[in-house]
Amino acid sequence: MADANELLRLLQAHGEQFMTSFSSHPARSNIKAQPSDTPHSSDEGSEWGGIDQSSQEEEQDSLDEYSDYNDDEFVQGSSTAPHVVIHSEPKAEKSKDHANGKLFMSPRISKLRSDKIAERKITDEHETDERSNIENDALLYRLVHTKLLSGSLSSDLELTHAQRQKALSGRVLELSGSAKLGRGEKTVRNEEHNKASKRVREGLLSKEKQRRKARLEEAKNLGNYHPKLKRLFEDSRIEKKPQKRQRGLQMGIGHFSGGTLKLSRDEIDMVHGQSSRQKRSRLHGRR
Repeated sequence: MADANELLRLLQAHGEQFMTSFSSHPARSNIKAQPSDTPHSSDEGSEWGGIDQSSQEEEQDSLDEYSDYNDDEFVQGSSTAPHVVIHSEPKAEKSKDHANGKLFMSPRISKLRSDKIAERKITDEHETDERSNIENDALLYRLVHTKLLSGSLSSDLELTHAQRQKALSGRVLELSGSAKLGRGEKTVRNEEHNKASKRVREGLLSKEKQRRKARLEEAKNLGNYHPKLKRLFEDSRIEKKPQKRQRGLQMGIGHFSGGTLKLSRDEIDMVHGQSSRQKRSRLHGRR
C-alpha cells in the first residue's frame, strides 16, 4: 500500500509540474492539491496488499481533472508567432555585401577591380578616339601644307625641270627638319636669291614687299584681317626670337645697361606728371 501511495504522490507531483509549465492558462490556480501522505508514512513497514479500489478511484479523479483542459488550450497557450521572412531589397543588398566581402578576402587582386571593367572600357575607347583624332589632325596639317597650299609636285601642273627640282629639294628639307612644313621651297628660293648680285637682291626684296602690302590691303578690304594675324603677312625670313624674361624683380621704369639706370624723356615727364602728348598739344597751341 505504501508503494502505491508513493507512486500516486510522484504522479501528482509530475502532473503539477506539467501544469505549471503552461503559464498562460488562467485556471491553473484552481487545481486542488491532493492530501499529503504523511498519515500513511507510518504504515511503510506493512505488507503491500496491491492497489485497492479507493486508490484507483482517486487516480481516476485526478486524471479526470486533468482531462478538463483541452489540447487546444495547451496548444494555444504554448504557441508562438510564426517567423516571417520578407524577401525584399535589403536581403539582396546583404547578399551583395557578402559577395563583396568574398571578393575582398580573395587572394586575387584582379577580382577587386572587376566592377571597374566597364569604366575602363569607356575610358579606353575615349583615349583611342583622341589618339586617332590627333593622328588625323597631323595628317591633315601635312596635306594642307604640302599638297593643297603648295601644289608644286602635282602632276597636273606643267612645271619646268628647274621648278620641279626646287620643289623636290624643298620637300627634302621639310622631311629632314631643316625647314617648316610648306616652307621648304621658299627656303630653297631664298638661298638662290642670296647668290645673286646686290642690285638683283634689292629689286627682289622691294617687289616682295609690294606683294605683301597688296595682300594685306586685300585682306583688310575683304574683312579677313585681324591684328593677331599680322605675322602671316610679314616676311617669313625674318624670324623674331622670343624675348627671354629676366628672373627676379625688375624696375617699373627705365632699364639697366652697364650698371647704370637709364631713363627716357617720356618716363621723366611721366614722373613729373606731364606726358608727351600734353607737351605736344601745348606746342601746337602756341603755334
